[in-house]
Amino acid sequence: MFSSIPSGIIQVGKAIKKELFDLISGNLDDLDDRLTAVEGVQPLIEIFNDEVINSSSSITLTGLAFYKAQRNMRLVKAELQIFEKGATPYSGFVQIDFKKGSDLNALNSVFSTPPTLELDMVPDYATDSGVFNPTYQDVLTDEFIRFDVTLLPTANILGKFRIVLYGVAI
Repeated sequence: MFSSIPSGIIQVGKAIKKELFDLISGNLDDLDDRLTAVEGVQPLIEIFNDEVINSSSSITLTGLAFYKAQRNMRLVKAELQIFEKGATPYSGFVQIDFKKGSDLNALNSVFSTPPTLELDMVPDYATDSGVFNPTYQDVLTDEFIRFDVTLLPTANILGKFRIVLYGVAI
């Protein structure tokens, strides 16, 4: 922990003592520890942070958006959020998926459990994060990430929802 240097040990004309060097050394060690902690925090890479406006009555929507990784990264946050459900009684599920791979025709889901909301069971502004599959959580430079909606309610069109996907450089 950072320690103040008492003015009594640095007065003009006083001999330099080991106590002063110990305080300075301890403060430098503290500074190094704090810098290491700050440098260890990776800034988030925003991959998707979008509102999806939907007017489709389709049950699934494949390939709504693509992202090509510019660096190696680990996916750390994914989220599905609905807004106000409105007066229409919604039933059914909304589920999203992010798939990754080096070939757009051979992609794997990054989730072991994709973000899913059962609309008649959740309040307005509900969110779900899903669970990442550790095997597919790391994305390499030039790999693709594709956003899909894998399940939508069949009776009523869900007008809009938000998706979020973030990573950190590795």
